[in-house]
Amino acid sequence: MKLLAIMLAVSIVLSMTASAHGIPPITITPSSGPMGTLVAVTVPAAFSLSDTSCTISSKPSGLISNPTCLLSGGERGQTASASFTVACAPAGEYTITVTGNPMDDQRSIEFLNEGGSCPVGGVVMPVNTLAILGPWFAVIGLVGCIGTVVVVTKKHVK
Repeated sequence: MKLLAIMLAVSIVLSMTASAHGIPPITITPSSGPMGTLVAVTVPAAFSLSDTSCTISSKPSGLISNPTCLLSGGERGQTASASFTVACAPAGEYTITVTGNPMDDQRSIEFLNEGGSCPVGGVVMPVNTLAILGPWFAVIGLVGCIGTVVVVTKKHVK
């Protein structure tokens, strides 16, 4: 909880500093979440009018799944609207970077991955009862045969 409060305070200070220098603040909503969280990132008027596309990435890598990034024009520069879903990645702080292409202009912001349990995969299949019991049928048959041989042998000996 303290970490979240500190991150919020740092984010506000950075936003105020960026605004004071004429650089529009980057926003991320929400600023933290577990696997499966849909996250929106907005970077207003920060990209060159020469940029034709944008990408979103994380450092360390592995946090982002299903990324989207769109640029829209403006008089002061293009705005990037990006989103992603939090993937199955280790909990911790990640730097999210939006990059304009081909001019390679970048803006970054922090995201706190709260972790969560990751699916392990696999396939659900119906149970084949005969395949499970088949070896036991063989054992029962073998025990029956041995028992029959013992009984027949004892009767012939008398």
